[in-house]
Formats: sequence, structure tokens, C-alpha cells
Amino acid sequence: MSDGPKDPTPEYLLEDTPAFTIIQGGKGGRDGAGGTQPPPAGKKLTAKQERYADNIIKGMTQSAAYREAYDAENMSNKAIWNEASWLAGHPGVAMRVKAGKRRVQESAVHTGLSLRLHVEERLFQLSQRADTDAACIRATELLGKLDTVQAFKERISTDQTDETPDEVRAALEAKLRSAFTGT
Repeated sequence: MSDGPKDPTPEYLLEDTPAFTIIQGGKGGRDGAGGTQPPPAGKKLTAKQERYADNIIKGMTQSAAYREAYDAENMSNKAIWNEASWLAGHPGVAMRVKAGKRRVQESAVHTGLSLRLHVEERLFQLSQRADTDAACIRATELLGKLDTVQAFKERISTDQTDETPDEVRAALEAKLRSAFTGT
């Protein structure tokens, strides 16, 4: 009943048949973008989307940001969570949040660094031209305590030797003898 030996390779693995098919889209967002593409050029966020993004940048949770930006009085917590989560994945909103958080980080670093430099410069000026000697001394002391100067940092060094206690005692006695006898 057999017409000959059958090829054991399944039909879906034959060369002219693709092993799998790629389907574009999938589980995308409401606008079909899928949350991976930036919004089209010229398309701006709505005022509510901007407010939501600003709230996220300020540190609010997604749900709290959504409640503040949108009318959510009659919505369940689950619905708010779903909407807030979807909105956070919106390409335009996500880009706005990312850019805003980056600006906040840059300004925080810049502000901290510029303040430290200002303090250091001002202390240096006071150490040279203070009205009183006490102010000059205090400014110099504070400059010495800066982490970049560390003039007053206590440094402790320990020398580790492989000498036995008897050898250390003999060396010490020899030094003492020479100090008292002058030899």
C-alpha cells in the first residue's frame, strides 16, 4: 500500500515553505502604533497628556498622575490603572516623560556642581580678603575641609613587618642604648 519510502521531514520544514510567519502589528495600542513609534511629525500631545507627563516627571505614580490630569471620579481603580498604564506607553507621552526626567537629572547635577564651585570660589576669596582675621582663618579652615583639599583629614598608616616580638624588642633596645650612650 506504500508507494515507496516516505520523506520523514514534515512538510512545514521543506525549503519552499517558511518555518514561521511574521505578523506585523500584534497587540498594539489603541491607535495601532503599539507604543514603539514616535508620534507623527507635527502631532502634539493634548493638554491632558502634557499634564499627565508633567505629573510623572514630578514623581507621581501613574495612577495619581492620571487622576490629577483626567476626570476620573467615576472610574474604578482598575480602570484608572489600565488607562494610566496605556497612557504611559503612548509614544508621545513616553518621549515627553523621558526627556523631562533627563532634564531634571541634568539640572540637579549641574546645580549641585555649580553650587559647590561657588562655595569653593567664595571661600577662597574670603581666605584672601576677609574683613577680619577670624573670618580669614575660618574661610581657610573650611577650604581645608573640602573633600578636594582634605588638609585636615587624619591619615593613619600602619607598617606591617614580619619580625617576631623578640626581634622588635632587640632592635628597640639597641636604638635606646645608642640614644643614651651616644654610640
